[in-house]
Amino acid sequence: DVLPCSVLLFRLLSLPGERSHVSAVASWAAFPICDASLRIVQGKFKVPFLRGHPDPEVDQFRKIESLVSTDLDNWLCNLYFQVGTGAGRGGQ
Repeated sequence: DVLPCSVLLFRLLSLPGERSHVSAVASWAAFPICDASLRIVQGKFKVPFLRGHPDPEVDQFRKIESLVSTDLDNWLCNLYFQVGTGAGRGGQ
């Protein structure tokens, strides 16, 4: 079932290594899985990754924009991804 609040949640993990033996969430991004008509989104998209753990208080894109615009250190990078036709086939 698709709900208006359904999102894809991406997490970038810091894996165990020389400096730490524990994995941790380094940053996160969220993207809605449906449009206003509850149709599954398809296409190519870009989302900003925010530093730290997912914050349930950040529940709208304008809040993400506000975090990044008030302090660029909240932003780590952008994630580019594709959903739907051609996804997983070398970008065809």
